[in-house]
Amino acid sequence: MEGRTMCCGLLSLRAGAFWVAIVYTILTLLNLAYWVTYVAHLGADGMSGVGLAFTILGTIFCFLLLIGLCTYRPGLCSAWLGVSGIYLLADFVVSILLTYFVVWWPFWYEKGIEQVFPGPIYGLQRWMYLCPKWLILFLSVVFLIYGAIVITSHGKEMNTKSYRPGGNSRA
Repeated sequence: MEGRTMCCGLLSLRAGAFWVAIVYTILTLLNLAYWVTYVAHLGADGMSGVGLAFTILGTIFCFLLLIGLCTYRPGLCSAWLGVSGIYLLADFVVSILLTYFVVWWPFWYEKGIEQVFPGPIYGLQRWMYLCPKWLILFLSVVFLIYGAIVITSHGKEMNTKSYRPGGNSRA
Protein backbone atom coordinates (compact mmCIF):
# COMPACT_ATOMS: atom_id res chain seq x y z
CA MET A 1 0.00 0.00 0.00
CA GLU A 2 2.87 2.39 0.75
CA GLY A 3 4.12 2.28 -2.87
CA ARG A 4 0.78 3.42 -4.31
CA THR A 5 1.38 7.09 -3.49
CA MET A 6 3.72 9.02 -5.74
CA CYS A 7 5.34 10.94 -2.89
CA CYS A 8 6.91 8.16 -0.86
CA GLY A 9 10.54 7.27 -1.44
CA LEU A 10 12.19 10.37 -2.92
CA LEU A 11 14.83 8.27 -4.70
CA SER A 12 12.52 5.82 -6.49
CA LEU A 13 11.89 6.28 -10.21
CA ARG A 14 8.20 6.98 -9.79
CA ALA A 15 8.74 9.56 -7.08
CA GLY A 16 11.66 11.07 -9.02
CA ALA A 17 9.50 11.49 -12.11
CA PHE A 18 6.72 12.95 -10.00
CA TRP A 19 8.99 15.55 -8.42
CA VAL A 20 10.46 16.43 -11.83
CA ALA A 21 6.92 17.04 -13.05
CA ILE A 22 6.09 19.22 -10.04
CA VAL A 23 9.24 21.36 -10.31
CA TYR A 24 8.94 21.66 -14.09
CA THR A 25 5.30 22.71 -13.75
CA ILE A 26 6.31 25.40 -11.23
CA LEU A 27 9.04 26.64 -13.61
CA THR A 28 6.56 26.73 -16.48
CA LEU A 29 4.06 28.68 -14.37
CA LEU A 30 6.86 31.13 -13.48
CA ASN A 31 7.58 31.47 -17.19
CA LEU A 32 3.89 32.08 -17.82
CA ALA A 33 3.90 34.78 -15.12
CA TYR A 34 6.93 36.34 -16.80
CA TRP A 35 5.19 36.58 -20.18
CA VAL A 36 1.98 37.92 -18.65
CA THR A 37 4.05 40.58 -16.84
CA TYR A 38 5.81 41.41 -20.10
CA VAL A 39 2.55 41.79 -22.01
CA ALA A 40 0.90 43.78 -19.18
CA HIS A 41 3.76 46.26 -18.74
CA LEU A 42 5.32 46.50 -22.18
CA GLY A 43 2.42 45.71 -24.47
CA ALA A 44 1.76 42.85 -26.82
CA ASP A 45 3.86 42.29 -29.89
CA GLY A 46 4.47 39.33 -32.17
CA MET A 47 7.28 37.82 -30.11
CA SER A 48 5.50 38.16 -26.77
CA GLY A 49 2.42 36.55 -28.32
CA VAL A 50 4.50 33.58 -29.46
CA GLY A 51 6.17 33.33 -26.04
CA LEU A 52 2.83 33.46 -24.24
CA ALA A 53 1.28 30.87 -26.57
CA PHE A 54 4.17 28.43 -26.16
CA THR A 55 4.19 28.90 -22.39
CA ILE A 56 0.46 28.15 -22.16
CA LEU A 57 1.05 25.06 -24.32
CA GLY A 58 3.95 24.04 -22.08
CA THR A 59 1.78 24.47 -18.98
CA ILE A 60 -0.95 22.27 -20.45
CA PHE A 61 1.57 19.55 -21.25
CA CYS A 62 3.03 19.76 -17.74
CA PHE A 63 -0.39 18.85 -16.37
CA LEU A 64 -0.64 16.05 -18.96
CA LEU A 65 2.67 14.77 -17.62
CA LEU A 66 1.30 14.71 -14.09
CA ILE A 67 -1.78 12.82 -15.31
CA GLY A 68 0.44 10.39 -17.24
CA LEU A 69 2.59 9.72 -14.19
CA CYS A 70 -0.38 9.26 -11.89
CA THR A 71 -2.15 6.86 -14.29
CA TYR A 72 0.98 5.01 -15.50
CA ARG A 73 0.61 6.13 -19.13
CA PRO A 74 4.10 6.28 -20.67
CA GLY A 75 2.64 7.67 -23.93
CA LEU A 76 1.59 10.90 -22.21
CA CYS A 77 5.05 11.19 -20.66
CA SER A 78 6.72 10.75 -24.05
CA ALA A 79 4.40 13.35 -25.60
CA TRP A 80 5.35 15.73 -22.80
CA LEU A 81 9.06 15.26 -23.52
CA GLY A 82 8.63 16.05 -27.21
CA VAL A 83 6.40 19.06 -26.79
CA SER A 84 8.43 20.43 -23.86
CA GLY A 85 11.59 20.22 -25.94
CA ILE A 86 9.94 22.14 -28.81
CA TYR A 87 8.44 24.63 -26.36
CA LEU A 88 11.80 25.32 -24.68
CA LEU A 89 13.57 25.70 -28.02
CA ALA A 90 10.95 28.15 -29.28
CA ASP A 91 10.97 30.07 -25.98
CA PHE A 92 14.76 30.22 -26.06
CA VAL A 93 14.79 31.60 -29.62
CA VAL A 94 12.08 34.15 -28.79
CA SER A 95 14.00 35.20 -25.67
CA ILE A 96 17.20 35.68 -27.65
CA LEU A 97 15.31 37.81 -30.19
CA LEU A 98 13.69 39.86 -27.43
CA THR A 99 16.99 40.29 -25.60
CA TYR A 100 18.79 41.37 -28.75
CA PHE A 101 16.15 43.66 -30.19
CA VAL A 102 14.73 45.14 -26.99
CA VAL A 103 17.52 45.13 -24.40
CA TRP A 104 20.80 45.39 -26.28
CA TRP A 105 19.90 47.16 -29.50
CA PRO A 106 21.07 50.80 -29.04
CA PHE A 107 18.42 52.18 -31.38
CA TRP A 108 15.70 51.05 -28.98
CA TYR A 109 17.53 52.62 -26.05
CA GLU A 110 17.91 55.97 -27.76
CA LYS A 111 14.78 56.29 -29.87
CA GLY A 112 12.04 54.01 -28.68
CA ILE A 113 11.92 52.34 -25.31
CA GLU A 114 12.98 55.28 -23.12
CA GLN A 115 10.33 57.53 -24.65
CA VAL A 116 7.55 54.97 -24.67
CA PHE A 117 8.33 53.30 -21.32
CA PRO A 118 10.07 55.84 -19.04
CA GLY A 119 11.05 55.34 -15.42
CA PRO A 120 10.46 52.12 -13.47
CA ILE A 121 8.99 50.19 -16.41
CA TYR A 122 12.30 50.59 -18.24
CA GLY A 123 14.17 49.23 -15.21
CA LEU A 124 11.66 46.39 -14.85
CA GLN A 125 12.19 45.49 -18.48
CA ARG A 126 15.97 45.26 -18.09
CA TRP A 127 15.65 43.25 -14.85
CA MET A 128 13.17 40.81 -16.42
CA TYR A 129 15.49 39.99 -19.31
CA LEU A 130 18.82 39.78 -17.57
CA CYS A 131 18.07 37.52 -14.62
CA PRO A 132 14.83 35.62 -14.05
CA LYS A 133 14.02 34.72 -17.65
CA TRP A 134 17.38 33.11 -18.31
CA LEU A 135 17.38 31.41 -14.91
CA ILE A 136 13.93 29.95 -15.57
CA LEU A 137 15.02 28.73 -19.02
CA PHE A 138 18.23 27.21 -17.66
CA LEU A 139 16.44 25.38 -14.84
CA SER A 140 13.74 24.22 -17.26
CA VAL A 141 16.35 22.72 -19.58
CA VAL A 142 18.08 21.00 -16.65
CA PHE A 143 14.81 19.50 -15.44
CA LEU A 144 13.78 18.52 -18.97
CA ILE A 145 17.00 16.53 -19.38
CA TYR A 146 16.65 14.98 -15.92
CA GLY A 147 12.98 14.28 -16.62
CA ALA A 148 13.87 12.56 -19.90
CA ILE A 149 16.28 10.26 -18.06
CA VAL A 150 13.85 9.49 -15.25
CA ILE A 151 10.83 9.00 -17.51
CA THR A 152 12.78 6.79 -19.92
CA SER A 153 13.92 4.62 -17.00
CA HIS A 154 10.42 4.68 -15.54
CA GLY A 155 8.93 3.60 -18.89
CA LYS A 156 11.37 0.67 -19.14
CA GLU A 157 10.48 -0.36 -15.62
CA MET A 158 6.75 -0.17 -16.40
CA ASN A 159 7.14 -2.33 -19.52
CA THR A 160 8.73 -5.26 -17.70
CA LYS A 161 6.54 -8.23 -16.84
CA SER A 162 7.51 -8.06 -13.19
CA TYR A 163 6.47 -4.41 -12.78
CA ARG A 164 4.03 -3.70 -10.00
CA PRO A 165 2.58 -0.25 -9.31
CA GLY A 166 3.87 -0.53 -5.74
CA GLY A 167 7.43 -0.09 -7.01
CA ASN A 168 8.50 -3.62 -6.05
CA SER A 169 10.11 -5.15 -9.14
CA ARG A 170 11.00 -8.57 -7.73
CA ALA A 171 9.66 -11.43 -9.83
